[in-house]
Amino acid sequence: MQFNYGDTKLIFYGVGIDGDIRGVFYFEEYKILKPENEIVIDIGASIGDSAIYFALNRAKHVIALEPYLSTFNLAVQNIKVNNLYQNTIAEIIIIFININCYYNFRRLG
Repeated sequence: MQFNYGDTKLIFYGVGIDGDIRGVFYFEEYKILKPENEIVIDIGASIGDSAIYFALNRAKHVIALEPYLSTFNLAVQNIKVNNLYQNTIAEIIIIFININCYYNFRRLG
C-alpha cells in the first residue's frame, strides 16, 4: 500500500494482515498524544504503522515491541522502506519479544 501522509510518501507491506493504517494515518487516532520530543513505547507494534506515525510526528525516540515474528519482520521492512532506519527524524528501535517468554514469566508467579 502506498499513500501520502502530509508531504511524505509512505509504503507499507502487510496491511491486509495486520495494522490500522486508516486509524493511525487517516483518522490520526494518536494525534491527541502529541509525541513531539517525547519517548514513545509502542507495545504491540504490529507492522510498524504506529511507530512510523510517531517518528514522523517528531517523537524523540520510539521503542516498538512486537511479540509475533511475522509482523515483527513486516515492521522492520516497513521502517526500512520508509527510510526511518537509522534516520535523523527519530530513532525507532524495534524489538522482537517472543510470546513464549511472556507465558513462561506468568507461570513463575
